[in-house]
Amino acid sequence: CYWMYMLFFLIFCAITAVSLMGVFDVTGAPAWFRYSTSAWQGLIAISYIVVACRHRGAWNADKSPREMLADAWLTLGFWYLSCVLVMEFAALPRLAFDSTWKSSVEFVVLQMLSFEFAVLGALARWPEFRMRMQARLASRGEGISAAAGISALIGQASVESLLEVWEKRFCGVDMDKVTREAMASNMPDPSLRALSRSVDFGAVDAFLSHSWHDDAAAKWEAVQRWRSDFVAQFGREPVAWIDKYCIDQEAIEDSLMCLPLFFGGCQKLVIFYGPTYPSRLWCVVELFVALQMGKGIHDIELHELPGGRPCDEFDAVHAQCFDPKDREKMMTLIEAGCGRIEVFNDRVREVLKQCQDAKALRNRQQQRGSGLSFLRRVTFEEFN
Repeated sequence: CYWMYMLFFLIFCAITAVSLMGVFDVTGAPAWFRYSTSAWQGLIAISYIVVACRHRGAWNADKSPREMLADAWLTLGFWYLSCVLVMEFAALPRLAFDSTWKSSVEFVVLQMLSFEFAVLGALARWPEFRMRMQARLASRGEGISAAAGISALIGQASVESLLEVWEKRFCGVDMDKVTREAMASNMPDPSLRALSRSVDFGAVDAFLSHSWHDDAAAKWEAVQRWRSDFVAQFGREPVAWIDKYCIDQEAIEDSLMCLPLFFGGCQKLVIFYGPTYPSRLWCVVELFVALQMGKGIHDIELHELPGGRPCDEFDAVHAQCFDPKDREKMMTLIEAGCGRIEVFNDRVREVLKQCQDAKALRNRQQQRGSGLSFLRRVTFEEFN
């Protein structure tokens, strides 16, 4: 915003100087028209430098990301509307002393541009339009590129540097090495990382998303049920990304910045949805990354824990974390990606509901299949 305003300031200073030299004079117009037009252009140039200094001061004052995003839209709207003023004041002198110019193509094009810029300037100040446009822009990324972009916004680092960190630290742990004791506490244990192993992109079967504040016993039972189902289906132990096992405790900040990238390298998001899950900010961010990367019911597996709130009551507004600045940053990120928190909530509820329905359907199919298998076995024995 600052450098954009400075550029406009220099441009209008040049236009004012050229206007004072009489380059834009209209035949038959008195001298005061020249000076009045130059004065308006000079005032616009001064307004640019004033607003530029204001933005510079706001940046030095460490404004929140949400306020900076609003300032960016203010800059865009101000630029469009100032262009309208310049074009109209440039047309007035010529229109006053050249009546035939009104029917020219040049005049019609100038008015069409003024109208278009006025509409765009008004839209830039309309909150609903800003939210929809932000969501549209954010939805253009996909796959690992989208995850890298989200990581860059979280950590305020370049995408290239984050990809280098991701390649060094991306790993998974075989579920037969995960212990009940380790999953019962959120206290860090650097020795657990030695149990994980480096893997290629897409080689991790599941990203386990859970809240450390939920009941440890109930969560462990749900994890073991998921593991048993996986072994029964694929005949091997699943490889999972679990924060306590896969985050490098000696470089926690770098690992947290790469969290969306770690998620992008996993086949599925497996959610253990307990009472505190919606209130933990990082759990909400994991859901946000899943939606931004286009994950659907085939990529998300939901396991509800006892005592959890209904999924249709999910509300990210109540999500909290230890650092209020992190919360402000993450909520701004979600608003920029989805437009509004309410839109994000609706999307999460819809996906979770679809996951519930898909799981209920699978359970019915398994029960029906086991019953038919039993009937076939009994009939075969009776036949013998």
